[in-house]
Amino acid sequence: IWGCFYDTTPVIIWNNLTLPGGIITLISIVCRTLLSVGMILILVGTTTIRDISKGLRFFHIPWELTLIFELIMRYIIVLFDEVARMKSAWNLRGGSSKGISMHYFGSMAGNLLMRSFERASKIYQAMQCRGYPPNQHQTNAMPNPGHCIICILICAFCTAIRIFLN
Repeated sequence: IWGCFYDTTPVIIWNNLTLPGGIITLISIVCRTLLSVGMILILVGTTTIRDISKGLRFFHIPWELTLIFELIMRYIIVLFDEVARMKSAWNLRGGSSKGISMHYFGSMAGNLLMRSFERASKIYQAMQCRGYPPNQHQTNAMPNPGHCIICILICAFCTAIRIFLN
């Protein structure tokens, strides 16, 4: 992106408008990024997560990465659902219309993490009862969810300390 300021040689001159090479490069990068994001949104909007995972496996993407993709797509819905429930509860209990103040934000974030983790655990147990993951050798590759929660709590603690010290 900074190349647009360094490459100042004129490349296109049109109707007394001179475009340097850096601006052309910047426009090219922005267009490619927008088109790539748009195509991904169209793909995700029109294809089921299961079919996308099958496509990733077809292209020999490692099983662990496709598993992580599936779980993230399933659990992000759980996270958004919990955020909507907590926002509704906040509004029903007389919360301000401006949103959640910083005074309550830490406890709300902690509650969100704990409630989401509990629901995700129940969903994963239900998935295991239905035979997920299908192969036994793949079960050993599953990460321990406790490590993820510990990392999230450490990051939340560090963020809270940084907010309170500023």
